Amino acid sequence: GYMGEFHAAGGVPRLLSELTDLLDLTAPRAFGGTIGDSVEALSARHEEQIIRSRSNPISQSGSIAVLTGNLAPRGAVIKHAAADPKLQVHEGRAVVFDSVKDMTERLDDPALNIAADDILVLRNAGPKGAPGMPEAGYIPIPRHLARQGVKDMVRISDARMSGTAFGTIVLHITPESADGGPLGAVRTGDRIRLDVPDRTLNLLVTPEELVHRMATNGTQATGPERGYAQLYDRHVTQADMLIGTPFHTQDLDRAIFIPDKVDIPSQLSSDEDHIPPFSYSLSQKRFNTRSGIIETRVISRNETWWIIVLLEIGLMVRSDQAPTSLSEE
Repeated sequence: GYMGEFHAAGGVPRLLSELTDLLDLTAPRAFGGTIGDSVEALSARHEEQIIRSRSNPISQSGSIAVLTGNLAPRGAVIKHAAADPKLQVHEGRAVVFDSVKDMTERLDDPALNIAADDILVLRNAGPKGAPGMPEAGYIPIPRHLARQGVKDMVRISDARMSGTAFGTIVLHITPESADGGPLGAVRTGDRIRLDVPDRTLNLLVTPEELVHRMATNGTQATGPERGYAQLYDRHVTQADMLIGTPFHTQDLDRAIFIPDKVDIPSQLSSDEDHIPPFSYSLSQKRFNTRSGIIETRVISRNETWWIIVLLEIGLMVRSDQAPTSLSEE
């Protein structure tokens, strides 16, 4: 149903009334009163199909499934409640697009000869490859198939999509192709098998062939060579790690590199009134803004470190003390 139908059926208060044994009914509402007040204000319940009782659910299982397999070693997600039941166990020919741009340009190319039982594959659309993991996973149905009345196809990608989108669409494949994931080894013409009840997604090639392809894979995206884009590319995590950075996850194996020795530009360090006298502990050694020298190599992976961005110096270091700005207000 639509949001208007949900509202007409009682909306959030009606939904809460089905969850009373799971809620703290004394919890306050933002506009006064309690959650319990909202439930008590409801009229008598009548059985209906919009907001069902827990004893009469639309489905006995949740609406989202996590898949694994040789195409998604660390997982992928499908909203199977919005997928065609006939496609939830499906094997088909892969038609591969190497980027969102490639998909946009070639999706309706007659030379691809896309059939309704094919599986559309979009890669390099994840946190690193896009970059930023855009809502590109809602791959359109090719026009010639849409004209024939085709409403759904199996579509897989390392991207994401809107929560209101629907279809037999596998998303968040992890690791993504740009991070060396097996999605980068898929070729047009390969066979892929999706089995939602079994929670699996597999490329139907031998393990030896998959290993060989990944070792010689030329589709992995080349990252930026400098700047903040390079910093992001090196340290952004995957969908199964909430697409954060090791600064949040404390994944020090992927931490930013701290050189043995860095000299602060003399034109900055010479003005003692401009740079305040303070220092940060760095792996048993000292960084002092007066001397402008860092000498360190090893950082214990068992410790928690803060990121200090020295904007005036253009230098990034890690410290075990809280950040202090070098900029004057």
